Parts: sequence; structure tokens; C-alpha cells
Amino acid sequence: MSGCCVNCTLRCDDHLCRHCKDHVQCDNCRRYLPVSCYSGASNQFLTCTKKVTQTRSSVRNIVNEVNIPTARGTESFDSFVTTNSGVINAFFEDYRRNYGSIRAHVRVDAIFTREVEDGIQRIPAYFSTPVYDIDCVQQLDLQSVAADLSAQADHWNSRGSGFVLERIVKFVLCISKYRPLHRSTYIPTPQWLSKKKCTVNVKNTDSKCFLWSVLAALHPPKHNPDRLSNYVDYENSLNISGLTFPLAVKDVPTFEKQNPSISVNVLCSGDEGGFMPLYVSKERDRHHHVNLFLIEGADESKHYV
Repeated sequence: MSGCCVNCTLRCDDHLCRHCKDHVQCDNCRRYLPVSCYSGASNQFLTCTKKVTQTRSSVRNIVNEVNIPTARGTESFDSFVTTNSGVINAFFEDYRRNYGSIRAHVRVDAIFTREVEDGIQRIPAYFSTPVYDIDCVQQLDLQSVAADLSAQADHWNSRGSGFVLERIVKFVLCISKYRPLHRSTYIPTPQWLSKKKCTVNVKNTDSKCFLWSVLAALHPPKHNPDRLSNYVDYENSLNISGLTFPLAVKDVPTFEKQNPSISVNVLCSGDEGGFMPLYVSKERDRHHHVNLFLIEGADESKHYV
């Protein structure tokens, strides 16, 4: 007796028609779809993956965080990136089309295990890749992302601790518009941030607000911390050779490399008035740690505090 295909409803003698038999069933929506609809080695339709992917954006979409589901391919960084390459590339391409050019890096939370006398010991580890520039000419090589994460894990485990990767807990794409800092002069602190009394906003008239903000953290004066004159004498105490001001966020790691006693985080406004990271330092246990906040003016000028 003639029936209908359960996938496309065409009349046929089996539960699938001859066209749908050549398709692959999605693990999420259970539809039979062409192989081209899937990402990498995954059996999950690209659109289904996007539906379960969590995103978070800052004010004016300066920073977007995309959480890639970690249910599959978590036995190594290489296998995870390979399995989810279609989804990852699709998100980068979507944002690149919207913004023209983007900067991106990846943050990963993972669990490592090892055998001990009492059983299995588990410990969390956190990794972050360098910042990558992506545009219509320069694409992101995901294999280099996987290689960098694997190298960081090897270095983390280089002291012979015997830990092995058990699973990837979080795999977050941090994507921001590629808009170089320009017209960087003094911008008043937003009222919501000023009320917290947690910042020093140096009233500079040049493009070195990053430098003055770092010095304000290292050499806090007793009075009038917003006055530039408090920090001029310390300007040459920092190694800024080769750096261009206003300093782009992607150049903060270079500043850290040239100033090995200082680590820097850069934050911006979150979508509900909180904070979101633009740059999180990989450096730990340095003598000085500085948290900076990047203010954006109405004319897209920017200013570090």
C-alpha cells in the first residue's frame, strides 16, 4: 500500500522516499537533511546548533560572547574544533558580514583528571587564545586555534603532573568590532560608573590615556588623582617602545611583554550596566595588576580609565 515519506511527505512505499534516504538525520530536530546542512563531523543541523548556542552582547555590541555547545568532541581541543568547525566559522562569518572586520579570541574552561591513591583527582583549567583579526581577506585558521590551546595545555601540564583532559566545560568565542582607537582624549566617566567610585579618570589632552591610567594605578597620589601632573614624572618608568597611541586593545599583550611586572585586564560596559571583558590577561602572579575600563563616546572616540 502506498504511503508518505515521514520526512518530506511525498508519496512512497517506504517510510523514507528515495531522495530522503540519501540524507542524514539531525540529532536535534530528527529531520533528514542533506549532508551540506551539517557542520564538520557533527550530526547536528547548523541552524539547530545556533538555536541552542548562547550569546551575550555588550552595549552597542562592542563585544559579543558566543558559547559553543560542548556536548560533542570534547576529548581533545583538536577534535572539538574539528567537530564544531562549521558552527564556529559560521558565527565568525556572520559577525564579519555585519561589522566588516572583527577581532576575536577564544576562552576555554576545561576539567583535567589524574589517578591518585584515593581515586581520581579533578582540577579546572582556563585557557585563552591570542587575539585574531578577521576580515574579507584574512580568515581565521581554526587549526592554529586548536594548536595554541593544545600547546597551552601541554605547558600547563609540563611539570609532570600527569593530568589529562577529561572534558571541555566552556568554549566561548569573544568577538568585537574591529574599530581602531581614534580621537582618544578625555571623556567624562559615565554617571553609573562614577557612582561606584571605583575608577580614576585622568584628564589628559593627548592620546596616551592608557599610559596615564596604568600609572594612576601604580602610583596613586594622595590628592586629586585625576590630575595629569601627578603622573608625568613616572612616564619613563614604563617601556612603551614600539607602541602606538592611542593603544589598541590587541596591543595590550605587547605592553605586558615589555613590562614584565604588570598585568592588565580591559573591561567595557555590559548589556545591563555591568562589565564585560575586552581583554583578560594570561599573566598570573605579577607584582602589579591593573584593571582598565574602556569608555566609548558618542562619536566613537574611546578613553581608558
